[in-house]
Amino acid sequence: MLAHHALPDLRLLMPLNQTEITVVIGGREQNLIVPANRPFIIAPETPWSAKWRNNIHVLSVFVKRRVLAEVGHELFERKVKSLEVISKIGIEDHGIARLLHSLKEALYEPKGHADLKVEHISRALAADILRKHSAPLRECPTPQDQLTARQAKLVIDYIQQHLSSKILLKDLSALAGLSQTHFIQRFNVTFGITPYRYVIEARIDLAREFLEKSLLPIVQIAALCGFADPAHLSVTFKRIVGMTPARYRQII
Repeated sequence: MLAHHALPDLRLLMPLNQTEITVVIGGREQNLIVPANRPFIIAPETPWSAKWRNNIHVLSVFVKRRVLAEVGHELFERKVKSLEVISKIGIEDHGIARLLHSLKEALYEPKGHADLKVEHISRALAADILRKHSAPLRECPTPQDQLTARQAKLVIDYIQQHLSSKILLKDLSALAGLSQTHFIQRFNVTFGITPYRYVIEARIDLAREFLEKSLLPIVQIAALCGFADPAHLSVTFKRIVGMTPARYRQII
């Protein structure tokens, strides 16, 4: 596992061929198979580590904090410190992928032209990321903004035990003793994602485990993981992992 120090600038990486990677970011470990041209967004000041499990060609780009600040002010009329870039791994964002390829091509052009082009593309990248992959940053979340350790354990244990059945927001919020609105807000602050997204990712993680460790048919895996049918599993799995369950099983 290669550890990377937190840097003040925004970092973008894009594999140019399909890659298998173990990445730890925000304290969460993910094992992924990432298709070519799926960018990684590493927010400023974010420590992360990664282990590439095959030979890859990767495009690595830094967008200076100064550029982020200037573009953030132009777009939102606010300081970039009040915006939080959200780190994401292997996203399907064709706009950012095209800009990164344009940046790569610009590096082979004559220096004067290349410098100008790189500056423009860097600003376009900053604008795209701030518009699509950032959120307003709360100044100082307090313990009252989060689930307590007991609430979080009750909710996560319940989710893990009921992945094969319907999981309702009203049941999760009742476990935590909160209204649905307050539960969603505190869950989001605690885990960095919505309850719905957490459940979906937990189901996909379970599906991957079945695909890797069993010979169960996909129709049965879909039922065990709480999906309505194999098509629902396939569409969701492809959106998150980058390929269908059948393809995933072939290459693991």
